[in-house]
This record gives sequence, structure tokens and C-alpha cells, in this order.
Amino acid sequence: MRFLSNNPTSDPEQYAAKLTRLGLPTPAGEIVNTVVTMTRWLLEHAPGAVVSPDRRGPLHRAFERAGIRTSSDPAEIDVVVASYDRGFTYEKLQIAFDAIWFHRRARLVATNPDRYCPSRAAAPSPTAPPSSPPSRPAPAWSARRPPASPTRPCSRPPWPGWGGGGRLRDGRGPADHRHPHGP
Repeated sequence: MRFLSNNPTSDPEQYAAKLTRLGLPTPAGEIVNTVVTMTRWLLEHAPGAVVSPDRRGPLHRAFERAGIRTSSDPAEIDVVVASYDRGFTYEKLQIAFDAIWFHRRARLVATNPDRYCPSRAAAPSPTAPPSSPPSRPAPAWSARRPPASPTRPCSRPPWPGWGGGGRLRDGRGPADHRHPHGP
């Protein structure tokens, strides 16, 4: 028998201990969750990659046991692993952003989608068909574009030609940029 879970906050040993306490003696090898599948996926599809996961917890322990190197240095990260993280900080977000966008070297992978996390209120009804719209309208701020500013005169982001480090690839700074479709 196998036990499956999409919860990355516990490793197979923790699940096995809990099941055993509940009267179902279970070896850890019979537990498959996103910690197990992400570790296997990285070993198969990104061997030798430097990974940026949560710096503690089940994923980090599994990566260490599997010999997967982890780092908090965006300049050396090859794969950013997004997962449920009770200790999420803006520092972690910045590291992921810099590895993916600024250094243009990392790819983003996720342990699992979860329609009800971090909040069931933002998710569609569990009885709604998959193609139905969300049960709540999007907040008004989500459709607004940011206002123009002295450092970014257009109201659309200049990402197509943006080279990172606050400069466009042709050397111009943000204040020199004009969107091709007008302000």
C-alpha cells in the first residue's frame, strides 16, 4: 500500500510516524509526497543543478540527503523551487527574483499547485467545474496599472528591453525610457 500527499511540510518519516501513532504501522518508503517527487524530479531532470528551496524543513533535508546542492546566492542558482513555506520572507522572494530575472539563469518549478492555499476565500468553489470563473471577483487593484512616475514615465513596465541592474540593454536608465506605444 502507498500513501500519497501533496503536502510538502512533512517528509515521509514524519508521515510514517504519524500513521504508526494512528495504528497504521507504515514504513517511510511507502509514503510519496511532493518532497519525494520534487527530489526525484531534480535528480532526473536537473542533475548537478544548484537549487534554492526553503532553507530549512523537509525539502532542504531531502535535498541534502540526495546530494542536491542548495544556495542562497542568486548568481549560482539554477532552479528555484517554489513550495509552501511557513517562513516566507521578502528576502527569499528577492533571491528567487534575482536568480530568475536579473541573472537570467534559473528556472522556476513548484512542488504542487494548491487551489486553497494560502486562503480558501480566494479559490473557486470546490464543486464548481474547472473552467468556471472564480467565486469572487478579482480585487479592483488587480486591474489597475501603476501611475507614471519621474523614474518610469510610462504606465506599462519596460520589460521587453530591460537588462537588469536599473539600466536598459542599450545603456539608458529608467528615466530615459519611453514606451513605444506612448506614455
